[in-house]
Amino acid sequence: MTTRLIVAGLCSAVALLTSHAKADEKKIAELSKARFEAAKEAYRLRLRLVKERPESPSVEGLCALSKKLLDAERDLSAKPESHLKALESHLRRMVELEKIASEQEKVGIGGADQRLVVRTYRLEAELWTEKAKLESKKK
Repeated sequence: MTTRLIVAGLCSAVALLTSHAKADEKKIAELSKARFEAAKEAYRLRLRLVKERPESPSVEGLCALSKKLLDAERDLSAKPESHLKALESHLRRMVELEKIASEQEKVGIGGADQRLVVRTYRLEAELWTEKAKLESKKK
């Protein structure tokens, strides 16, 4: 009888822990999705500002926002192919920002320092993307 009570108690405890773990996983998924959506919207709005009023927020600030968006997108999935897709998206954003920084420099809005900082971000994104592609080929 005592053994049955112990087994029943253990089964109840395991079931309770499992349900809490699923609730925690759901909460994490919801927070990850909300973080991704917030970062995506912040990036979109800031990019629009930079394009409409180049003298407003710096392109470098957009690079940092793009990295936040990259991190948020990578948190949405543990799959390597999803991480590669996120890296490729980040790289596309960095290429676009590098062009914007170059155009701004030509018209005297941003200096060579801003263009070079953005270039550093773009090269970093390209390096990360190439490493991820190489890693995926090894598997």
